Amino acid sequence: MRFFNLEKDNIFLYVSILFDASLSDIFCSFYSGSTLFINDSVKKNPNKMAAYFNAQRISYADLPPSILKLLSPKMFVSLKTIVVGGEAADIGTLRRFADIFRVINVYGPTEASICTSMERCSPGRTKPTIGNPLSNVNYYVVDESLREVTKPDEVGELLIGGKCLATGYVNKPELTYNRFVEWRGERYFRSGALVRVLDNGELEFVGRKDRQIKHRGNLICLEEIEAALKRLPEIYDAKVIYEEKKLYCF
Repeated sequence: MRFFNLEKDNIFLYVSILFDASLSDIFCSFYSGSTLFINDSVKKNPNKMAAYFNAQRISYADLPPSILKLLSPKMFVSLKTIVVGGEAADIGTLRRFADIFRVINVYGPTEASICTSMERCSPGRTKPTIGNPLSNVNYYVVDESLREVTKPDEVGELLIGGKCLATGYVNKPELTYNRFVEWRGERYFRSGALVRVLDNGELEFVGRKDRQIKHRGNLICLEEIEAALKRLPEIYDAKVIYEEKKLYCF
């Protein structure tokens, strides 16, 4: 699926360059000959976004669903394509924007080279799915014992295979061993993502099997925050929970 029109797209870089997803926008814009726009003040204040996009004739943007939810599709006059990813998308928001724009929902972890699947959202869609795997990417859904899940509406963990997989985690051999596994004679990544197999074979994201969360498109591991707090001499123990889009430390 082609997202860019050579020398015609004005692309707004919303995600931080510290976030792996920024590489897709940066290098795809260079490859296609498009123009990349960066404006930190707009990123910090969504209320400025529509006016800036219209003034600069922005036609393509990759936005977290939590930001898209704050906007109205009628605010934009030049926008044509919106890519959403980084966190679970609200189906109502996707349908509002899909009525007017080309909306692409993407999914993929860093361990599998950022993006592994995508789909174009239709206005009539009732559930957000993670789409079809890209070329040279394999998806399977398994239970805890790595038995393949095939029944409709059954939930399991998503396995990702293909040439896109990372070698492993730097200086973390135990984590690498646990997450990158041999399955059916090939190497796969245990994504930790829980998905439901729908009647038509598509996969619906339903949550995580671990305590990894996404906040405004940013990945946060609650255990890492707890470990950092415990390193402080005045703290004996710590617990972090995430509720209603807020982090609480105890």
